[in-house]
Amino acid sequence: MFAAGFLLMGTFVTVYNYTGYRLLGAPYGLSQGVVGAIFAVYLVGIFSSAWMGHLAGRLGRHRMLWTAFALILAGIGLTLLRPLPAVVLGLAVLTFGFFGGHSIVSSWVGRRAGSSKAQASSLYLFSYYMGSSIAGFCGGFFWSAEGWAGVAAFTGLLTLAGLGVALRLVRLAPLGAADSAGS
Repeated sequence: MFAAGFLLMGTFVTVYNYTGYRLLGAPYGLSQGVVGAIFAVYLVGIFSSAWMGHLAGRLGRHRMLWTAFALILAGIGLTLLRPLPAVVLGLAVLTFGFFGGHSIVSSWVGRRAGSSKAQASSLYLFSYYMGSSIAGFCGGFFWSAEGWAGVAAFTGLLTLAGLGVALRLVRLAPLGAADSAGS
């Protein structure tokens, strides 16, 4: 679960770090104000967290986590398209998947932790923010080498690793009857 948090936040931060550069440059040439307004798609996270968290309780955390990573991957794919509306839609889809995934994993950590909830939550947040720091930094190498295609490839690989982690979490044994519906 810590790896999932690392990969979720690493992908999210990397995409947002370098999207601004992409939209400011050719062929878009948008102003900083317009790019900032586009980043309002961040608000889809308000809806995503609650909705995907609710579905995780009904359909299973592992299924919804896999769905979150799949949405992120689809969002990255959309950002590779040239039309600006496709790029903005890609950011929205990626953001929706990220906030849903984070909601699922962070609550799952707390449920699995037993009496060590504070320690487990702090380790999760440490992993989450390390993903932000490390992947966000490394994304710059991909931006410098290949532009947006490099960033998309890097974050796509992070997301595929996240899908692998999510699939592995299926094997996680439930703690008990109360947790089995959402495991």
